[in-house]
Amino acid sequence: TQRFTKITRETPIHYLVTTGSLDEGDIVMRILRVLIDYHNSLLKLLEQEVNNDANTHVVGALQKLINNLTSKEVSIVQIVRDNTGVITLTDQNCSWLEQLSRATLITETNEYFQQIDTPLNFDFLYLQSYIIRTYLLLCRINYEHIIQNYQCHIRRTQQNTTNEVFDLDKDYCAQLSDQQLENNWSYLKEMYLDKLYHGHNLLRQIAIKLHHQQENVSQMYLYEFIQTFDHEKKFYEQIHQNEIKDFQLCYFDHIRQLYANSICDFQHLFTDVSQILRTPIPIELEIELGRMLQAVVISVDSIDEIKSTIQTVTDLLNDLRDNEYFLQRQWAESLTETCELLSIKNTVLNYVSAGIKCENYVPLCIYLIRMRSTLQERTVNIEEKESKQWNESMISDSVEQQPNRFREYLNQSTEPDEPPPTPIDPEPFEWPNIDPTDVDPTAEFMSNSTNGEHRPEPAHPRPLPNLLEETFESFSLFELTVALVPLSTSKLFEKIHDQNEQPTATDLKKGLRFTVTDLNEKAAARLWRSENLCQKLREFFKQEKLDENLLGVIDQNKIFLDFSNDSCQLPKQICQEYRIIRKDSLFTVQFQFRENQFDYFMTSDGDISVIINRFIADQNIEPSSEGIYLCFFDEQGKSIENETIADLSKRLKNPETKTIPIIVIEENLNTKSLSQVTLRTEQNQERIGLFRSDANWNHVNEWLKRFTDITDPPSEYAFLSREQQIILDDEQSISSTIEQLQPTIIDGISRNSTTKVTFTYENNSVSINALKSSRICHLLNNEDLLRQLNLIDISPNDCVLVLGETNEQVLSQEDIRQPLTSYLSAEDGPVHFRISIMIQIFRYDSSEPSSLLLPSRNVTMEHIFQSIDNVPANVYKYLASNSTKKIIDYCEKLSNLHETKFLLVKENETCFISIKKPKTNQLLGLDDEQNAIHQRFTIYAQIRDIYQENQLDIDRQYCLYSNDFVPSIDTQLFLFPRSNSTIEFALIDQNLPIKVTIQNNENQQTIQFHCSLTINVGRLHSIACLLFTLNGKYYELEESDCIIDDEDITLHDIDSEMKEIKLQLKPKATIHSSIKFGERTIELPCSLDTSVEVIIKEALDRFHVCQEDYPIYELVALADDAESAIDDTFSIEEIYELFSSRPTVIPFELKRKEA
Repeated sequence: TQRFTKITRETPIHYLVTTGSLDEGDIVMRILRVLIDYHNSLLKLLEQEVNNDANTHVVGALQKLINNLTSKEVSIVQIVRDNTGVITLTDQNCSWLEQLSRATLITETNEYFQQIDTPLNFDFLYLQSYIIRTYLLLCRINYEHIIQNYQCHIRRTQQNTTNEVFDLDKDYCAQLSDQQLENNWSYLKEMYLDKLYHGHNLLRQIAIKLHHQQENVSQMYLYEFIQTFDHEKKFYEQIHQNEIKDFQLCYFDHIRQLYANSICDFQHLFTDVSQILRTPIPIELEIELGRMLQAVVISVDSIDEIKSTIQTVTDLLNDLRDNEYFLQRQWAESLTETCELLSIKNTVLNYVSAGIKCENYVPLCIYLIRMRSTLQERTVNIEEKESKQWNESMISDSVEQQPNRFREYLNQSTEPDEPPPTPIDPEPFEWPNIDPTDVDPTAEFMSNSTNGEHRPEPAHPRPLPNLLEETFESFSLFELTVALVPLSTSKLFEKIHDQNEQPTATDLKKGLRFTVTDLNEKAAARLWRSENLCQKLREFFKQEKLDENLLGVIDQNKIFLDFSNDSCQLPKQICQEYRIIRKDSLFTVQFQFRENQFDYFMTSDGDISVIINRFIADQNIEPSSEGIYLCFFDEQGKSIENETIADLSKRLKNPETKTIPIIVIEENLNTKSLSQVTLRTEQNQERIGLFRSDANWNHVNEWLKRFTDITDPPSEYAFLSREQQIILDDEQSISSTIEQLQPTIIDGISRNSTTKVTFTYENNSVSINALKSSRICHLLNNEDLLRQLNLIDISPNDCVLVLGETNEQVLSQEDIRQPLTSYLSAEDGPVHFRISIMIQIFRYDSSEPSSLLLPSRNVTMEHIFQSIDNVPANVYKYLASNSTKKIIDYCEKLSNLHETKFLLVKENETCFISIKKPKTNQLLGLDDEQNAIHQRFTIYAQIRDIYQENQLDIDRQYCLYSNDFVPSIDTQLFLFPRSNSTIEFALIDQNLPIKVTIQNNENQQTIQFHCSLTINVGRLHSIACLLFTLNGKYYELEESDCIIDDEDITLHDIDSEMKEIKLQLKPKATIHSSIKFGERTIELPCSLDTSVEVIIKEALDRFHVCQEDYPIYELVALADDAESAIDDTFSIEEIYELFSSRPTVIPFELKRKEA
């Protein structure tokens, strides 16, 4: 009988929660156990009585009925919900039972009322039968799924985290980069909901402090800021408990939003589902379910089939969610059968085993959601493959263009609105070919020649596919699980350090009875003083005529006592039993501690923990500080456990020496100082080894050779990181491969399935071990490798891979996709690759770029220019940057430029620009020349290129031309007249107030620039014709269908308050010349008196040909019957004689004159 006290507000909390003792606390579960166990025992007793009754003909039918009822179970959750059974008795039920008890009182006399001093006698059988009929459930009650540790729960008020507004200064609102989010904050996806809520609340408190902080502390880190007000370190402990990382406060608002968004993440979808539907799927059924669903994923390959399957899974999840109530009632029944009863018809149910019950609802839903996510990822992957992923333009549109770096590709995160890249069949990383093709380099400046606003989108680098998920053809011999564990994991550590008391020292003056057993098991007893033990043993050996050089004695702990040595140190606790042994059977145990060496001797059957305790006691070693304890490792870095000397001798590198080295290290008890390596073989057997922090994989290799249950063990092992898919270096420490928050899985493979690969770049050479089945592109997707090669700042698109140390076999993209086996020699020797820089040279008059391979970046631009083949040096004079179009000095080194694409330009394709800086805020009085920027650009450069090259602020600095307008940054330089080949600008700090937009009605192109209110219409007309490269004679300005023909009127006269004006450029000409030049055709307005000379010069300007080349060109009229070359003195009126009709568009072709 158990007695339970009534629960009141004064009841201690520990009376309710689960404790370590079965008879204390956990009051609710203990009461339930008593009631339910009594209930189930009664059913069991009833079942036994009926089954053991010999009168089967009397109880036969009843026996079948009772057996059928008692074979069923009902969940306690369902009982509580239905409010039935003995465990749900209410006060009213108990009151009724008391009244019924009084009603069944039996009096021995015929008196109605019970007499005083007479015994109470109830009709117990009647009362019992009533309780059984009313409250006994005719099936067993199952409460196993609610047995767990119960803790005190304080209901938390959930706060709305989505609409909170913290008025923080912009200094705290910087955005984390995609790489920072992926590398440092992706762990929030795996964090439990409670920690997310608590963490978010802590960040809210810090946000309030930052809001009231007078000083700007955005450059401080979180932990440092907390120390300024958290003097008792309670807040700091909460930060650590909820796993909030240290970060710079300038990112505070972004990180707080990450916590707020993560609270509603995927893993919390089932927080309101009943506990009865959370039962895990049995392991055999789980394996079968995973295999069946994986087969479904593999079987669908077309985009339509994948989308159909996704919809089917979604429909099933929705149907199951809508019927959770019925699944809870049928928790013990098969899920597929229950779905059939509920008329849920779905093809996915065909892959769900009948053994999976309704109680497995949540685990099944998680499997289905994972399956759906995998299919969605594959959908995105297929669509990305079918879409155009790379469109590189030679002319960059970005002012703030950065070098295309390797680190931008490694572990690149996906956009928030897109699913992550699928791990199924990823595309390998593509290195460029030796002769790459590119888009037409003239395309952009041709399309921008009219300075239109709608420019092509700037080209972006193609994201590198995630190759870390790539699978390899490797046979895993076993699986290693590696994790960091505390010192207390070691059994020997606990055994040694649990002995808090030092052994009591023996009184050396006291006489003790010593027993010495010889080789023939004959024992001799002697009474000796302890202090004379060594002397008496020497006398004993002389008396028995024993050779001290061959024989010695060991105590009962199997430790050798060197009594022949006068300086022999007796142990503090002297043993009284000794045995004579041969000295050649002893092993030397060599302790290495604090640069000192201590030797002990022991027989092979001795326990290592005994001699370790002897070592600690003899040397009187005490911890150097609180929390620092001794750890003992063998020469392989493995922690010594409860082993014998014979066990340790099997791990010796040189067993013939019979010397067992033990390395003694001091470690902190409060840190995870040990690397735990768990071996799991194909037979599902486990072996656990604990290694010190600096132990490497070579030590693990030696440890594994001891085991004989590994299938087909090779002579040497290699270790493959399952997550990173790289072969670990033998000298790499075990701890460096372990993630702090979760174990790391390593596959053990044969060393014969790997090969050595060497990569060389410039003077750097790195050798790694890799699977022979690895693709070369995967090996290059390793940031550590690239850093060692000093390639971290080089784009992969700027490099090529060359096979061998001396030959020039350049590997193509298809070659790089091949496994290493394709390049192994017959001797299976190492493979060597060299990485060379690929320089690409573009020309404005050619769409085919030329390429140049360089072994090093330490070369000058003059060297590159001289190395270009098939280019006449007297025609092309300069090399320009492909990104900024600036002419590069020949003395400049390639290593200083951070780019590998250049423009080869002619003399007439360049121009000088001069930018005069303002003299305001200057400390020194500089003359105009010193206060100006003088540079050379290609004529096709835009003003934005000048900004980028000189790092001008595009939002605060403006280039003023001709002292009256600021052109758009998209304006190309060839549009400006060049006096003495120089285009002059003045740099101003404030833009002109009026924004002017002019549209060319002929081709709907627009230009924009800024000017002042004082500018007149005539000047606006000139600027428009200048930027559109049009002849102003044939165009006029209009506003809202109103022609503006008064050239002297100013913008101030039109509207003195205007901020912006939109105008149209309307053509007036009725005759046009259609001029074909190569693959391009333009139309020029003209009149009857327009001469051929004028037409040729305007055409040369529009086709961006130097006017100095005018004499070598001629105009050919494409008449109805034949082509006719025309003298440049002819007019349009005279040319009409060649045409039978007078067309409004006269066809011409501009050609070079024949020599």
